[in-house]
Amino acid sequence: MKLFNKNILAFSALSLAVMSCFPEQEVSEIDSPDDGAVVTITPAADYSSVDEGDTLWFDLSTDKLFDQSIDFGVVFQASSESDASDVELINPTFSAFTYTTRVGVLVLSDHNPEGAETLAFNLDASEDYGYNFQLAPSSESESVSSTVRDYDYGIVWGAEFCDQGVDIDIYLVNLAQTVGVYDGATSACPVEGGSMKSLADDTYYIVADFYASDIPVGGEGVSIPFNVLVGNNNGENHMVLESSFNSNDAGNDNRVVGFLEISGDGTAYTVYDAEGEEIGSGSL
Repeated sequence: MKLFNKNILAFSALSLAVMSCFPEQEVSEIDSPDDGAVVTITPAADYSSVDEGDTLWFDLSTDKLFDQSIDFGVVFQASSESDASDVELINPTFSAFTYTTRVGVLVLSDHNPEGAETLAFNLDASEDYGYNFQLAPSSESESVSSTVRDYDYGIVWGAEFCDQGVDIDIYLVNLAQTVGVYDGATSACPVEGGSMKSLADDTYYIVADFYASDIPVGGEGVSIPFNVLVGNNNGENHMVLESSFNSNDAGNDNRVVGFLEISGDGTAYTVYDAEGEEIGSGSL
C-alpha cells in the first residue's frame, strides 16, 4: 500500500511539472454583431411617383470599411404589383474599402400599355448571405413605395386569334411621312409598341397593319377585332379605336386608326380618333 501511494505522488508531481511548461491560454472574446459596419441608405429624390424608364437612385454610406464587398438588392413587399421582371439594378455592389456608393433601381419600360401600378420594395443586403455578417443590425433598410405611371402605346386583339398566327402590327408615321416609328412591328400578341416619351414633337398617324394570318382564306372570312391603346399619366388606357380586320385580307390591309400629337418639347401628348376628334391628353 505504501508503494502504491508513493507511485501516485510521483505521477502527480510529474504532471504538475509538465503543465507548468505551457503558458496560460486566454479565451478570445466573441465579436458582437453590433460591432459591424452601420450602413445608411438615403434616396436621392422623392420617388412616390415615377414613370416607366426612370431610375431610382440611392446614396449609401458606411461608418466602417468592409474587408469584402457587399451586394445590395431589391426585396419586394407584399403590396408590390411590380416584380423582379420590372426593375434592373445599377451598380448594386458596395465595394470593399470604400465609404460611399450610389445604387440605382431602373424601372423598366415594357412598351405594353397598362394602368399605373405600385412598386414597393426594400433596398438592403439581406440577400447577400455570404457577406452581410459585416453589417450591424442597426444598418438601415430603405423602404420605397412608388406609383409607376405608363406612357406606352400598343395594340391588342382577341386572344383566341393569338394561336392562329394572327399578326397585326402597329406603327407611327408623321404627317409629312418622313419619320416612321416601327416599335410595334412584331409578331407578339398583344403587340408591345413603344413609349411616347421617346418621341419628338410632331403629329403621327397611328397605323394598324394586318400583316399575316394562318386562318385559311375562303368564304366570308373571319372577323378579327382589335383595339389600339395608348397609356396615359393617370394610369388609365385611352382606347383609340375598336375595329376589325377580315381574315381573308391578311397581308393586304392596313389603316389609320387615330393620331398622336407630341408637344411642348416632349412634355405633353394628345390622342385623336381616326376622324380627328380628341379623346384624351396628358403630360409626359
